[in-house]
Amino acid sequence: MGYWLEQIRLHGEQEELIAEVVRLSKRYGIITPYTSYLILEDEQNLSFEERLHQAPLQQQLKQAEDYSPKEEYEAYRYSMGETASGRGSVQASDELQQLSEAENLAEAEVGRERLVYKKKEGETFNLADEVIRVEDRAFYHLGDWWIDARALESPWKDQEPKKIFLFSREFLSWLDAHPEYALLCSLNENVRLVVDGQLVDLEHPYE
Repeated sequence: MGYWLEQIRLHGEQEELIAEVVRLSKRYGIITPYTSYLILEDEQNLSFEERLHQAPLQQQLKQAEDYSPKEEYEAYRYSMGETASGRGSVQASDELQQLSEAENLAEAEVGRERLVYKKKEGETFNLADEVIRVEDRAFYHLGDWWIDARALESPWKDQEPKKIFLFSREFLSWLDAHPEYALLCSLNENVRLVVDGQLVDLEHPYE
């Protein structure tokens, strides 16, 4: 991804490259100032119905008071421009080099300090913290849910999920069979994920 983004920076945007960067960014939760812009641009083109189900970054940024798509667009174009100069461009080049040299997903988190936004209530949040990775896949935080990135893709996004209530006997049996997802269950929030080709909702029981 670092290599592809550098090619975009040097030679301009190519539809195929951008589509692949967006796909991998969403699937593996590689959120940088550059990939977040590309994902948001991609999400803007979805229909309203599609956005309700598969536009995680756009939904998360609805709570931000200081997010401006126009400013993001201009900052992205400036720092990624082939002829751009100055501190912003140097920083962009350094971050893309770090991304290119990353040996694991943790090292791919570059530019985190520029993903901080302020909520209308005055609190701040970092967009990168709204994504966690479990079993080599990304989970996006949406309201009271953590959503598996694969659950937003075909064919699972239209599948009826199997509902399992957290802490029920069925859930404990399921967790015994899938201990690799214990971290998700410890978040104490609802989880939607794809396991063995099945869409599964792990939900808190109704009060």
